[in-house]
Amino acid sequence: MRILLDECVPWPMHRLLTNHSCTNVQAQGWGGIKNGELLRLAETDFELFITSDQNKSPWPEVDALLERLSH
Repeated sequence: MRILLDECVPWPMHRLLTNHSCTNVQAQGWGGIKNGELLRLAETDFELFITSDQNKSPWPEVDALLERLSH
């Protein structure tokens, strides 16, 4: 699986994801790009995007689902 780690995720975390191909936002040259645009860029090349960002997603329906699941 190709995994992209966000800027806020410490790079050493990739060691926990053995048997996967990991890179990070900085290595892709995408540092400083906002999450909505970042997700659009990542969706063609990556199966998983890991972030620890506490901001809301750019999709309200995802926000609503996450809110329901958290209760």
